[in-house]
Amino acid sequence: MTAICEWLALAMLAGVGLLGVQRLLARRLSSAGLFQYIPPSMACLIAAFVALRGRDALALVLLAVVLAYVGGVLKPFGFKSQP
Repeated sequence: MTAICEWLALAMLAGVGLLGVQRLLARRLSSAGLFQYIPPSMACLIAAFVALRGRDALALVLLAVVLAYVGGVLKPFGFKSQP
């Protein structure tokens, strides 16, 4: 399962990077907002490293945290919270 976790981490890292670039090019992201992409990127890199060391359960937990962060903070689909 290590290879699957590594590929998932790489795919999620690429997705976070593409989301940041897309928003930067669309001018919907200020330079201050760019720092919001550092935590999920670092978590993906740590998950890949942890998976490489054979700790798949921890890697999957980290990837789940990344999904929650991206969905809650970065809101890739433009969902807005109700007032």
